Amino acid sequence: MKFFADPKTNYLYFGYVILVLIGLLIWMTTEEWSDIPDVVAYLGFALTLTSLVLSLVAIFQSLLSGSSIVESISNLHNASTKVEAAALKVEAATSGLSANVVGLKESLNKKRPDLESTESITNPEEIQEILVTHFLAASSLSGLCALKIAVLSARTGKEFSLKELFGERTDDFRYAYGYLVASSSLGLFKRNHEGLKWSISAVNTVLNRDAEAALVKKLEVKPSAFIRTFSEEIDAFFE
Repeated sequence: MKFFADPKTNYLYFGYVILVLIGLLIWMTTEEWSDIPDVVAYLGFALTLTSLVLSLVAIFQSLLSGSSIVESISNLHNASTKVEAAALKVEAATSGLSANVVGLKESLNKKRPDLESTESITNPEEIQEILVTHFLAASSLSGLCALKIAVLSARTGKEFSLKELFGERTDDFRYAYGYLVASSSLGLFKRNHEGLKWSISAVNTVLNRDAEAALVKKLEVKPSAFIRTFSEEIDAFFE
């Protein structure tokens, strides 16, 4: 059956249909069934039976509604359980984050024993100096050589090729390349390159100041004739 878009129109037509049906029922009762004996008893029986059927339908509908309500309550309970579990996970993650922050503060305090607490570190440049100094101290001899190349390139404005500097030492070339890319990603300097030619600019102040001294200090602790010779070759290249 096709319905009209306007609900008022639908109600009007439904009203017409109901009036026609009522009229037919009255006509059949008075004209067609008037001669049937006990027609009133039959109609009473039919109405009673209809009432019973409608009662059963109502009971069945109420049972379905009750089942639906129980299911909705069960779904709501499951959802609340999931929300509670998620909240516990967030709380655990927050606690872990707090522990990491405390650990970072303790680590910074160890790096700067002259400070009573990290709460006094409010200058970003001061924090940067601590981190870069720690990075230089943790770098290997080969890594410090790569950083020295970057610093001298920025200082002299001279381009360089790692392939040219390292020659046939393929493993050392790959190590230095990866170290410089990682250092650049950390923001220690900016790099421009075309193919194998690199140029360095905007070197971190602490790196520019301490990179060469860190290499010298590391060589005193871990002497290496090869690294010392390579460091001299780097100086000669950027002269």
